[in-house]
Amino acid sequence: MATEYHYLRADEIKIGDILPDVSRTPIVEYSRDLDVPNAPVQFTFANMFTRTARHGGPGYGYESFRVERPVTESEEDYARACDAMHAANPHRFEGEL
Repeated sequence: MATEYHYLRADEIKIGDILPDVSRTPIVEYSRDLDVPNAPVQFTFANMFTRTARHGGPGYGYESFRVERPVTESEEDYARACDAMHAANPHRFEGEL
């Protein structure tokens, strides 16, 4: 399956994305307090590793990360591609960092 790389702000990253510079496992949970302006974003990866991204203030915005994701045409295609990757090898990410 083809992948593409992006450089995205923490608030633009989605569940299922891989941040190769942080962890080779996909993000399984994304949390941010929407009631607090510029609240930190916490990512939880499939191996239970967590990473918190902070907002740097006016003029800086959120931290940015290199993101790897499958090339898709729509959100539905992206979800199907993630499901297919997991179905093909459900233990692929166990024990990896």
